[in-house]
Amino acid sequence: KVAAAAGHMSDAAKDLGKPNPSGATRSESKAIDALEDAREALNALRRKTEDLKTPSRRLERIQKALKDDTRKVAADVKGVEDQMEPKPDGARAGESVQKASNSMHNSENNLCSAGEAKNSRAQDAGQQSAGAMKDAAQEQEGALSELDKALRALDELASRAAREQDPRTPKALDRLRPPQTLLRDD
Repeated sequence: KVAAAAGHMSDAAKDLGKPNPSGATRSESKAIDALEDAREALNALRRKTEDLKTPSRRLERIQKALKDDTRKVAADVKGVEDQMEPKPDGARAGESVQKASNSMHNSENNLCSAGEAKNSRAQDAGQQSAGAMKDAAQEQEGALSELDKALRALDELASRAAREQDPRTPKALDRLRPPQTLLRDD
């Protein structure tokens, strides 16, 4: 953008040497527009650089990505669980993964609060930031606990799935024949 602005200013200088002031004005206008675009891009890079310097911002972004991935996994696990008979004790891996995702969301919010507290000029900003980081760590511990529960439930689900009879075998199809025959005969 800056090079384009310099080119436009060069064109404007040439046009001023000729009896063509309107061409010079047009070139100067294009140069000013290019410089403004370059300034905006530079400011955006400056903001991004400041964000990268702040560890809580980086952690916040990582936590958000982890939360989003965990929510996708929770939906997938719930879909698998819905295809199987429910467990008698009611422990479901999908629910544990969803709870872990919620804890990660709370942790993300606490990390955001910590970053905002550090950037504020308040006298107790350091204490607020430390408190928010402590809360974020507690939420992450809760998420890990829920993920451990989910892992145990997934192991149980996998073992149940391995024991379950394949619905395509003749024995399983014979078991389904009476209800299907009734429906057909009605």
